[in-house]
Amino acid sequence: MPPLTRSVKSQLIMPKKILTRKKRLIVFFFFIIFGIICSYALYRVDERLSSSQMFLVISVLVALSCGLEILAVWWENKHRPEVDIESPFEIVGKHGVVKQECSPEGTVKIGNEIWSAISFNQENLKPGIEVIIKERQGLKLYVEKTS
Repeated sequence: MPPLTRSVKSQLIMPKKILTRKKRLIVFFFFIIFGIICSYALYRVDERLSSSQMFLVISVLVALSCGLEILAVWWENKHRPEVDIESPFEIVGKHGVVKQECSPEGTVKIGNEIWSAISFNQENLKPGIEVIIKERQGLKLYVEKTS
């Protein structure tokens, strides 16, 4: 059996339903408010609790809340499915179509994008001709007519 890839592992380990970051922040906020209210109620019921002990209880609740949020973000990032994003630098070798005449400079369409292009061998390229990208320099492509 071949080894599992990270994306397959994350699908096996990742729980089906996890709260979104926005919902977790709302829960986090209410957890802190609830902790402060409960600590204050505990302080009022038991007058033996000093203000420094009250501060310590609230600090522990806030630290636990922050720790849980950090753990949730770490878990989410660790098990995020990998997405194959094509780098814009891997455009050399792709095919496109001339949109505006390249004599020697014009535009070409590659996929859904329009790029500035320069004819690689200084020949005139008419609109509609299929070209191949030979080189890229910044936002300019050097193209050549396909045979």
